[in-house]
Amino acid sequence: MEHLEQMETSRLLLVRLDRSWMERFSQNPQETARALEAALSLSPSERAEHPSSAYLYACSEMRRLLYGENSHEEKWLCFWEIIEKETRRRIGGLLFKGPPDENRAVEIGYGIDGDFRRRGYGLEAVEEGIRWAFSQGAKTVIAKVNPGNIPSRRLLERAGMVQYQMIGKMPCYRVCSSGGKTDNERKDNNESCFLSKQPNP
Repeated sequence: MEHLEQMETSRLLLVRLDRSWMERFSQNPQETARALEAALSLSPSERAEHPSSAYLYACSEMRRLLYGENSHEEKWLCFWEIIEKETRRRIGGLLFKGPPDENRAVEIGYGIDGDFRRRGYGLEAVEEGIRWAFSQGAKTVIAKVNPGNIPSRRLLERAGMVQYQMIGKMPCYRVCSSGGKTDNERKDNNESCFLSKQPNP
């Protein structure tokens, strides 16, 4: 099997699907999930897969990038599989919703299956995703969350994000690259970043 990019935490393995796997998922998510588990020597899981439409959209955006000046940016559209190392089971997913914009900002999305929540896995995955984004040249990582999803909002705050605006009733969070600063310096850097990017009233 071809090499797939991986990130690792103390308890998780995150594997980035390439365009070939994304295309396969867009055609048959359930069948492709079983093939992926076999290819990565994973334990079988019964998790609900993303709908084909989610992969179709990402793949269409990848194909669009192939014919532009940003063909190297397709990595920002590939889904990451979250795997529990102890059991070798797929337990969730993480993704970025496109390449960095003109301000080098990217949006992150994530989800952990119900049976594996409240164990800190979501925080572990999001923190690693943020580190990866910064290592790839992003300057800011943002996330939008349902206002009633208190656990997810707390997760984002624990990951170093600060709420900086509302879109309708949806809170938006952001963290800026800290450049190796201490926690207090990172907090000050985030606050100044957010203040400097607030829209004019």
